[in-house]
Amino acid sequence: MNSRVYYDSDVEGRLYPLWYTLEGSIDWDKPTFYFPVDVPFERVGSVDLDDGVIGCTVHVEELLLNYNRRDQLGVNLEALRIRIAQSIEPDQIRRLIFQISDMEELLQIGKKLFEWS
Repeated sequence: MNSRVYYDSDVEGRLYPLWYTLEGSIDWDKPTFYFPVDVPFERVGSVDLDDGVIGCTVHVEELLLNYNRRDQLGVNLEALRIRIAQSIEPDQIRRLIFQISDMEELLQIGKKLFEWS
């Protein structure tokens, strides 16, 4: 899966990380999915989000910590599948969208990893 971080700017023009996305095929037959949160990832402006790709947000309650690998986060695919099933077939999803603030809080990392440099 490809990872990207989308950035927006404040009123003074400073960029800040907004969303972390994973794009690609998801194995919905598994109950969980873990992924590394590290560089490199593609840095993209929020206005460049391709809304032609079907995606869904992952709520903080659906995120999982991997206590054996502190650089990984997981997604409770079972919970996500139940939540979105009334609106869309999960197999159509090609992008998972995470709030950067949720990831920073769970992984207890600062913004340094996601800074635009």
